[in-house]
Amino acid sequence: VFLVKPFVGKPNADLIVIITTIAGASFIQNGVQVIFGPRYKKLDRILEGRPLEVLDTAIGLQEVLIIVLTPITLLLLHLFLKLSKLGLAIRAVAQNDDFARLVGINVNQIYPQTFIVSSILAGLAGLMLGGLFFILPTMGSEPLLRAFVVVVFGGLGSLPGTIVGSYVIGLIEQSSAYVFSLYWAPVVLFATLILVLIFRPRGLMGGKES
Repeated sequence: VFLVKPFVGKPNADLIVIITTIAGASFIQNGVQVIFGPRYKKLDRILEGRPLEVLDTAIGLQEVLIIVLTPITLLLLHLFLKLSKLGLAIRAVAQNDDFARLVGINVNQIYPQTFIVSSILAGLAGLMLGGLFFILPTMGSEPLLRAFVVVVFGGLGSLPGTIVGSYVIGLIEQSSAYVFSLYWAPVVLFATLILVLIFRPRGLMGGKES
């Protein structure tokens, strides 16, 4: 309401909203630290037990749960956007909010409803990551940065591109960490992103109907 709605329909609204929401996140993160303190916390793993051995690599049950749950969640999100009335309205507003208004969609309601759906997905991701890493107010910054890279890499507005991009980026990052070192992985990741933006600015699958 305060960070997005005032800029809807204005020039460069997408860029302005990105800046305002990042600023809002910064206020929230620092506010939480002031109120609750910076002490790290930890969630219990949803699945406990002996790790699975796959090709001489130990994979924890929580990681297995994430591997299984992620494509299921993405499939449900795809079906939601393709088949449900709200999902179709979200896609219509994303493509052209003026035409969405012409066909009777209440654009002012779609934005907060989209935010709710996004928050549910972010909460699910936080629940999964909370069993693997320590919880702190700024824990979302690193996954958010990776998500930004994935979305740009796959193509803005393309769910298939996001799915493909997430696996490609994950493989690139982990392979570079194994071949070079953990510290060089971000360098290789962003170098790949820069090359994609130079030769295909819309991303791998951008510009197609999703």
